Amino acid sequence: MNRLAIVIGTLGLAAGVATAQNTTPQNPPPTDTPPTSSSTPPTSTDRSMNQSGQASSTGTPTDFDSLDRMHQGYVKRADVSGDTWLTKNFSTCDKNSDGQVSRSEYSACASRR
Repeated sequence: MNRLAIVIGTLGLAAGVATAQNTTPQNPPPTDTPPTSSSTPPTSTDRSMNQSGQASSTGTPTDFDSLDRMHQGYVKRADVSGDTWLTKNFSTCDKNSDGQVSRSEYSACASRR
């Protein structure tokens, strides 16, 4: 009789474990996917910002001090990779072709934007 109780208890426990493994949680855990926005897509006149906060499209020129983060008085091509307009026009703005755009070169060039 003792053996029968052990066998029945073991079978009952096994059935309970099997059932617990097959149930779906009522509230699944949240995903890392951010919710989608129903807003309208940006237009060509919108300004997007890169990681350093620089404007990356046309419009108001980026402040030179924002580009010259090392405060050297000039920027190199690598310094302006977040500014689409200046990256595209770097050679034009670099009037003396020294590989750097000084504050005065940038001011003159940016005024023609």
